[in-house]
Amino acid sequence: MKKGNVYRFSLQFSADTEPGICAGELLERLGNKKSALVVKALNEFIQRNPRILDESLRIKVEEQSSLSRKRLEQTIREIVSEQLSRNSSSVTGSHTVDTDNLQEDDISQMLNNLDLFE
Repeated sequence: MKKGNVYRFSLQFSADTEPGICAGELLERLGNKKSALVVKALNEFIQRNPRILDESLRIKVEEQSSLSRKRLEQTIREIVSEQLSRNSSSVTGSHTVDTDNLQEDDISQMLNNLDLFE
């Protein structure tokens, strides 16, 4: 918001991602000097992306998850493995379920479809 000869803004972002924490800690350390850094960073960004100043351009900022696919797959495997180990004596009809094969096959199939959630 512009008041007279001064622009005044309030920023708020969560501290639940590595980039958010890193930016927040830097801004905390800067104290009253954070405005100068924000102005410099934004102007450097504008120089590299001059089309952003085009008022007809719709600006969309997309954040990439800090959770890597490898870590996500590992977490899914751990959760499914834990759930299957709780039910390792599962019986369907008169057949015992082979949880080891079920686990790997099902997890692999689920992870192959993980792109649907991105």
